[in-house]
Amino acid sequence: MLVLVDSILSSVQRRGQLSRPGREARWLRCSSVPERRCRHAGEVGQLWYVVPSDPRITHDIYLPKLGQAARPKASRGDRVVVEITEWPSRHNAPEGKLVEVIGSPGAPGVDVESVIRQYELPSRVSPGESAGEARRLGGEVTAADRKGRRDCRKQLVVTIDPVDARDFDDAISLERLEGRRWRLWVHIADVSHYVTPGSTLDKEARRRGNSTYLVDRVIPMLPEVLSNELCSLKPGPIDWRVAWSLC
Repeated sequence: MLVLVDSILSSVQRRGQLSRPGREARWLRCSSVPERRCRHAGEVGQLWYVVPSDPRITHDIYLPKLGQAARPKASRGDRVVVEITEWPSRHNAPEGKLVEVIGSPGAPGVDVESVIRQYELPSRVSPGESAGEARRLGGEVTAADRKGRRDCRKQLVVTIDPVDARDFDDAISLERLEGRRWRLWVHIADVSHYVTPGSTLDKEARRRGNSTYLVDRVIPMLPEVLSNELCSLKPGPIDWRVAWSLC
């Protein structure tokens, strides 16, 4: 079980115990996913501890070897990730070890990194195998790719994403027909042209489920060469899309 840690305060009376000298550690709320929890670090003499944010865990988690570890080393007030290594009984406090130091709660980016740890979000960059598979697709549309496709470049196509969007995967266009009739075209980026069922890209996209938009970044479902380039409906470059018409 892993944990994330926040700042240390004054002496406290711990839950279910008599008051004794110690330091309180405020904690982030964490998800209940197995192996992942958020915590704060406190210190009693040379014994550090973290306090679970999950109210179902009623014991502090002690870090007996924290002072011996060279790297990573936590400072008071840092948010950290901790792994529970021993929990002999639900009546006794578990022990753990420091896995990662996120940083001081007030430092830029620490809050976002804490959210990523809390919700077990994937890394911003796709794993090497899926990223390599995406790079092998190349950055341009080939003549072979065009076979069997309708050329919509003469249509006035308007994307419905905001101008500052990172990817443009939805668009519409209008076509005038005879008898005061119009045809509405709906254009959707054809991701299936590149992501085939059972491929590494497909498996990684299924694992991620969606792109995650944070304050300062996007964690994409697909590698950026796909989401931001090949599968983005930008003016100029040729791209693949699935189009439906409504009359």
